[in-house]
Amino acid sequence: MFRLQCMTFTLISALGIVAAEQDGGVAKKTVSGTQIVVSARNQGSNAIEVVAVVETGQRVKNVDLLIQLNGSHLDAAISERKNASYAAMASAEAFKVELRNAQLQLEAHASESKSKVDLAKLSLVAYEEGVLPMQKLALNLEVLKAEAAATSYASKSQVGSR
Repeated sequence: MFRLQCMTFTLISALGIVAAEQDGGVAKKTVSGTQIVVSARNQGSNAIEVVAVVETGQRVKNVDLLIQLNGSHLDAAISERKNASYAAMASAEAFKVELRNAQLQLEAHASESKSKVDLAKLSLVAYEEGVLPMQKLALNLEVLKAEAAATSYASKSQVGSR
């Protein structure tokens, strides 16, 4: 058994006999003229263990297993990355919900503000058309009364001064 960090495989099922050769650190096996290339670097704790490889000179069929790998120690890392991915997706969904809630609140506040403006405009119109004219009339009446009183007082003071 040996451990491999990175692997490149071209595995083609074929009938024939496996032949092996070494070429610059790359293991090559040929099955009836079809080349099977396995290249690897042995580094780090995430290495993949090669459990079984077809022996040189062994006769194979198109359904035979040529190489068997064991990467079970990577299951925890894969699970951790999946969980992190799921957590990120859940966080994104939660953010979308928060964003939608904020948009709905903004729309509600905008609608409420528009209603307040419309009500204020109606109140102004009602004041200008109803209350204000009445107040003007009342003030004009007070002015007329005051002018009449002033005229009356002026008349009395002229009569008394004669």
